[in-house]
Amino acid sequence: MSDLVNEKAIKELLGFNFFIPSYQRGYRWTEQLVKDMLDDIKEFIDNKNQNQNEFYCIQPLVVKNKNKNDWEVIDGQQRLTTIYIILAYLRNNLKNENGIPLYKLEYETRQDSENFLKEIMSNDNKSEDNIDYFYMIQ
Repeated sequence: MSDLVNEKAIKELLGFNFFIPSYQRGYRWTEQLVKDMLDDIKEFIDNKNQNQNEFYCIQPLVVKNKNKNDWEVIDGQQRLTTIYIILAYLRNNLKNENGIPLYKLEYETRQDSENFLKEIMSNDNKSEDNIDYFYMIQ
């Protein structure tokens, strides 16, 4: 069983590609849920001991390896998408030295969500076009 559990810091996920299969529901996190996650992260940072090996756990992200850096998301799509949105906000700092984004999301049935997220900071006026976009912008 221990082979199946592998804790990673968010920075260790950089360079991975996450595939969101069709059975995953659309994004529905509210502003309050995002604030709660950010508050939890801030509280962790404020209370962190001097141990540099500690990192904040966002709850389980269950994935299945498709190949080297490609992972199918079984559970955790809402959290992973929220992290992606937060990182998109910081996008100028989130590219490697070649200007390539550090990780990618691909949706099986909501393919336009991938494009929407790539340009989320300029898509505010599209939030009424799609219920997922509405929650992502919130």
